[in-house]
Amino acid sequence: MTLPRYDINWCKNYAKQHNGECLSPEYLGRTTRHLYKCENGHEFYATPFAHIHKKSWCNECSNRDVAHTLDFVKEFIESKGGALFSTEYKNVRQKLEVQCNKGHVWNPTFQNLYHNKSWCPVCSGTGRRTYGKRIRVKD
Repeated sequence: MTLPRYDINWCKNYAKQHNGECLSPEYLGRTTRHLYKCENGHEFYATPFAHIHKKSWCNECSNRDVAHTLDFVKEFIESKGGALFSTEYKNVRQKLEVQCNKGHVWNPTFQNLYHNKSWCPVCSGTGRRTYGKRIRVKD
């Protein structure tokens, strides 16, 4: 992947594409944090490098709609052919008890399942097996 040529105009155009503005008066480098303002008035610092590689924008706005429910988590896991044994859900970093369609049980976080797009470590060959009817993999 060829990196774009960063400059203050690139920063301003990127902000404009997201209905925001770049408040930094000059370009400070691709790994230096620049000041931005989103369309909702939140001011935040980010690097041009993070914009391209992490596809990030305003953290406050992007986290606003992320509160998933237990039903959402369950539907997501079932859409992958799995089953959710956990009966409560607090946040994306909470460990869950999940079973894949081949019966392997492990304890991932929803962040790993949803955002990192991981699935059963045994089926993918990254887990370890234990004796018993269920296969349990500890993170």
